[in-house]
Amino acid sequence: MPVRLERVEDGRIAVVVLSRPEKRNALTMEMWGELAEAVESACGDPQVRVVMLRGEGGAFSAGDDIGEMLSLNGPLEARRFFDAVERGLRSILECPKPVIAVVEGPAVGGGAEILLAADLAIASRDSVIGFPEARIGLIPPVLATLGVVVLGHRRARALALTGALLGAEEARELGIVSLVADPGRAWSVALEVAEMIMKSPPEALAEAKRLALKAASCQLGLMGEARRVLERLVLTGEAKERMRAFLEKRLD
Repeated sequence: MPVRLERVEDGRIAVVVLSRPEKRNALTMEMWGELAEAVESACGDPQVRVVMLRGEGGAFSAGDDIGEMLSLNGPLEARRFFDAVERGLRSILECPKPVIAVVEGPAVGGGAEILLAADLAIASRDSVIGFPEARIGLIPPVLATLGVVVLGHRRARALALTGALLGAEEARELGIVSLVADPGRAWSVALEVAEMIMKSPPEALAEAKRLALKAASCQLGLMGEARRVLERLVLTGEAKERMRAFLEKRLD
C-alpha cells in the first residue's frame, strides 16, 4: 500500500508512512485519502499518544502527483482530487494528539504543506523544503492560509510567490521546521521529542492543540476557499501547459 500505519513504542506512537519511493512519495488522490484514513485511525486510538509522519526511500514527499493533476478532466474530477487533499491536511491539523513530521530528503509542494499542518517537523540537515506550486500555475493552500499565522504575512507571501527551495536550517529559521538533525538522525531525534511530549497528560495536550487551532480559526476557515481556487486553476490552459513542461523537464 502507498500509505501504511505502523505502531512502535508498545503502541504509544503511531507512524504513518508514505510508501511510494519510486516516485519520491508523490501524493496521488488515493494516497491523500489513505493518509487521512491512517491519521484519523491513529488519532482515534486511545492507546496512541503521538502520531509520526515519515516518507520511505530517502524522501518525505515530492508533493502532489503532477501527472495525475494534469489528467484531471473537468470540475468534478478536480473537486474530487482537492477534496482528498483537504481531507488529508485537515486530518493532521485537527488530530487531538501531537503530530510530528520526520523529514529526510525533499518535502516540497504538498509535502511541505504537510509540515505546516503538523505540530512539529524534525528535518535532516540535508533536507530540501519549498512551496513551488505557483510555478505550475497553482497555489499552496496551507501556506496561503494557516501559513500566514505560522510564518507571518510577509514570509508566507514571499514563499508562495517565489517558490524558493529552502535548506533545513533556513526552514527552521522561518518556522517551518522545529528542529534540525544531522543526516540519518532525524528519526531518533523525533523519538526523543515524542518521549518528552508523552510525559504530559493527553488531555492537556489535546486542549493546548484545540485552543491554538481556535486562535487560527479564521485562517483555517479559508482552506475551503483555497481548495476551490485550486479546482479552478488546475483546469486552466496555463496550468496544464506548465504541468506538461514540468513532466517533460522543460520548466525553468
